[in-house]
Amino acid sequence: MSQLLFQRQFTLSYDNLKSIRKVLADKASVMDLSSELTQNLKLVCSEYCTNLLDHQAEPANRISISYERSGHHHYLAIEDNGSAWLELEEQLQSAELPSCEVENGMGLALIRATFPDFNYRITPSHNRIRFRLPRQTTRKQILIVDDSSSQLALLASFLEPDYQLALFSQASEALVWLAKNHCDLVLADLHMPNINGFDFRNKVA
Repeated sequence: MSQLLFQRQFTLSYDNLKSIRKVLADKASVMDLSSELTQNLKLVCSEYCTNLLDHQAEPANRISISYERSGHHHYLAIEDNGSAWLELEEQLQSAELPSCEVENGMGLALIRATFPDFNYRITPSHNRIRFRLPRQTTRKQILIVDDSSSQLALLASFLEPDYQLALFSQASEALVWLAKNHCDLVLADLHMPNINGFDFRNKVA
């Protein structure tokens, strides 16, 4: 059974491609997707939408983009209201990146190289392509408690690229968060008001 994590409709035009990529980036950040996967989602959506505008006999003017989970896999789906693109599946399957640099004609090859596992379906009301996404390596969660905002910012700048962070300036708030959430490591300041680092450790234990 599929679980819909995000869905949004857009007007499809060349001018709107930038705003489509921005919405995808914003949603990817909320869902804690890796920067690499986020870049690939934006690339594939942009290239696919450009191909719809360039190659459909009757170009779509509306699309729906969704991000969903089914079992252990995640999927990106794009639906459009244009005419059926009968040759798409065959063209995507055979598309290959050129051995030397070229200025155009690489869209389908980039899509296939990025997300090679896909399915294209035509229905009376819309066309739908669905890409199975590569599995993400889950980042470890670190809880950091420090009453110094500058120290929190410094630690975050070092750790954020590789870890998922939960930052708190008050130990009491961190305890409330820990009651309902999991983390792999706790970093706590020793000298904090109300609850010092040793007391915090004892309460966590």
